[in-house]
Amino acid sequence: KVMEIAPRDALFAAPRHPYTRALIAAVPIPDPKLERQKLERSQQNGILKGELPSPLAPPSGCVFRTRCPRAQDICASHTPTLAAQPDDDNHQVACHFA
Repeated sequence: KVMEIAPRDALFAAPRHPYTRALIAAVPIPDPKLERQKLERSQQNGILKGELPSPLAPPSGCVFRTRCPRAQDICASHTPTLAAQPDDDNHQVACHFA
C-alpha cells in the first residue's frame, strides 16, 4: 500500500509518513562508525516497536498503526486516504497526522 508520494528530493529531505521515515532510517550508511552511531540512536529512540501485522489478517484502519509512534484511536477506525498536503500539492500522504 502506498503511504507517501512526493518528488524524490522532497521525500528524502522531509518525509511526512512515519513508515517512510522508518524506511529511510533503515538504509545503511557505508561508514561503519557512522552506521554504529545511527543504530545506537535508533535503539535509544525506540524506532518501530511492535510486531509486524499478519498479511492474512491486516489491522483495521491504517495498516501501519500497530507499529506507528503517532497512532491514536482514529487510526484503528478510519483508513487514511492518500491526500495532497495543504502546503504542497505534489506531496501526498496517507496519514491522519502528516
